[in-house]
Amino acid sequence: KLAAKIIEILNCTELKSIIGYFSHASSSASGFMHLLFEKCAFAIPGDNTKQSASSTKTLSRQTQEATRYLMLSLCQECLKNAKILCNLLLDQHHNFKSSAPRQDITHEWSFDPLSRQKSLTGYVGMKNQGATCYLNSLLQQFFLIPPFRQGVLSCNPYLSAENTPELKEMDINDSLLYQLQLLFSNLLLSDRRDYDTCALVASIKGYDGQSIRPSEQQDVGEFYSLFCDRLETLLKPLPQRRLLQDVFGGQLCHMITCQECKHTSERYEDCLSLSLDVKGKVSILESLDLYIQGEALDGANQYYCNVCRAKQDSIKMCCVGSLPNTLVVHLKRFEFDLELMRKIKVNDRCEFPSELNMLPYTKEGIAPSNGSPNKPDGYYNYSLQGVLVHTGTADSGHYYSLAKKRKPDIGGIDKVDTSKSNETSAADESSWFCFNDSSVIPFDPSTLPEASFGGTKSTEKFDHPTQRMQRTETPKVYSAYMLIYERNHIEFLDDADSNGENSPSDSVQGKTQERKAEDNRNPATDVNGGKSNSELLPCHSSKTLHHVYSDLRQDSRDAIAPRIYSKVWEENKRFLQDQIFFSPEYSNWLFNLARVLSDMLI
Repeated sequence: KLAAKIIEILNCTELKSIIGYFSHASSSASGFMHLLFEKCAFAIPGDNTKQSASSTKTLSRQTQEATRYLMLSLCQECLKNAKILCNLLLDQHHNFKSSAPRQDITHEWSFDPLSRQKSLTGYVGMKNQGATCYLNSLLQQFFLIPPFRQGVLSCNPYLSAENTPELKEMDINDSLLYQLQLLFSNLLLSDRRDYDTCALVASIKGYDGQSIRPSEQQDVGEFYSLFCDRLETLLKPLPQRRLLQDVFGGQLCHMITCQECKHTSERYEDCLSLSLDVKGKVSILESLDLYIQGEALDGANQYYCNVCRAKQDSIKMCCVGSLPNTLVVHLKRFEFDLELMRKIKVNDRCEFPSELNMLPYTKEGIAPSNGSPNKPDGYYNYSLQGVLVHTGTADSGHYYSLAKKRKPDIGGIDKVDTSKSNETSAADESSWFCFNDSSVIPFDPSTLPEASFGGTKSTEKFDHPTQRMQRTETPKVYSAYMLIYERNHIEFLDDADSNGENSPSDSVQGKTQERKAEDNRNPATDVNGGKSNSELLPCHSSKTLHHVYSDLRQDSRDAIAPRIYSKVWEENKRFLQDQIFFSPEYSNWLFNLARVLSDMLI
C-alpha cells in the first residue's frame, strides 16, 4: 500500500513504464508486473508438497489485495502497463478452463466459496446425498483409523475387480476401491468444507447388484457388513488382501465341554464386529459377561462326545478366540416387537468405558490352564476412539460420529491450522470432534455420557390442574449404536500366523489351504503384464501382505497415487481461484481497473 501511495504521489508516466518493464537479471521475459501478478496478486501454491493448498505458506488475502491495487496504480496514465495487466488477466481467466461451463455451480445462487472453506478443526466433512448419513458417519470413523487409511490409499484399484492390465476410465470410476481412495485423499488434502460422495454412493452395490439408493435410510450395522463384503472382494487380487482381517478381524471360539470326561470341542468363527445386547443392561461389561455365560446341554439336548462315544451332559460356551487391532462393538438398539409387530428402538441406558480390558472375555481369560501363549497386557487393553450415534426412532433417524484425534499425528491430518483465526484455540485443545455430514466441530469428551449413553432425561412441563411446573422423565432418542475401540498394542501377524497355520480349528486350517492356493494364483508381484504402474501408484512389493500399512510412522500422503493427488490438487487450485474471482473485493478492483482504462481512452 505504501508503494502504491508513493507512485500515486509521483504521478510520473515514464517512471511507471520503467517499473512495469523492469526485469530480474535471471529472467528475460518476466517483468515487474508479471512478478506482482503471478507471485503476489494471484499466487497459487505449487504442487511440490502433498499438503492442502490452504496449509502451505501463501500470501494473505490482505497482501494480495494490496498488490492488486499497486498494479492498478502502475496502470494509471500508463498505457503500456495497462496492456500488460489486461493480457495477464485474459490469460488468467481463459487458461484455467474457466471458459468451459461450470457444471458444479450451474444451479448455485449467491455462490460464495469463502463460506465453503475447510472447518477450523482441519477436518473435511462429507456431503449428505439425501439419507446417506449412515455412510458418512461410518466412513469418517474408518478414515481416522491409521492402518486402514494407509492400506486403502496404498492399493492399486486397476488390479482389483478384474485382474486385467487395462481398464477403461468408466470402469475405474465405478470401482468402490477407487472411489474410496478419492474420498480419503480429499479428506486428507481438500480445502473445501465437505466432499461430494455422489460417485462413491453409486459405486457401492447392494445385494441385488444395483447401486444403493441415496434417498433410502439403512441400518449402519447392516451397511458395515455389506461394505466389508464388497471391499474384501476387490482386495482379493491385491497385496493388501488381508487389510480387513488385519485391522478389524478377530475370532470367536465356540466351546462345548463334556461334563463326564471334561473334553472340550472347539470351533472358531471369523468376525469383524462384536454384537452386544443393550436392553436391560447397565453397561457393555454386563453384556460381555452374558456373552461368555455357559449354556447347559442336557436331557434331549445332550451333546455327543467323541471321547465317551455317547451323549453326555455338556456346557456350551462362546468367547473371544483372538482379538482384533480395532474392535468394532455393535450395540443392539433395534429389535422386533412381537406385540406391536414392528421394529422398535431400545432407548435403555447402557454405559461403556473409555478403557476396556478384554482379557476376562477371551479363551485364555476363561481357562488360563489351557496352555495358551502369554501375551503382553497391551494386547487385551483397548481405548475408546470413536462413537457412532443414532438419533430418532427405528423408522426414521439420523447418524453422526464422535471421534477422537489419534496420537501420534499420522500424516499431520490431526494438526489444527491456527493461522486463520484466534477462535481455533478450542479446536486445537479438543481431542474429540463431532462429524455430522458436512459439519465438523469440536466435541467436549466430558459430555460423552450425556450424549451417547441413552436412557432418560428430566424435563419440566407446566401442569394446568395444579398450576405449577412438574418434572417428568422422557426417553432420549439419541444413543450410541456402534463403538470403535483401538488396541493399545498394535500387532500384525506374520504370513504364517495370518494364514492360520497355528489355529487349532480344522475349519480355519481349511481356509488356510484355500488362502495359500489363492496366494499362488495371485502373487504380490506385477500382474499388469509387465507394464509399469508408477503413474498409478507408488510401488510396494514385498512378501509380507500387510507391510504397507503396518508401519504407523509413515505419512498417509505418501501413499496417495500421483493420478489421484493431481486430481485433488487441480480441484484445490480451482477452489482457491474461485475465492478470488467470486470475492466482492476482486469485483471492485475490476471495476476500478475499467474506470482507469476508460479515463485513459477518453
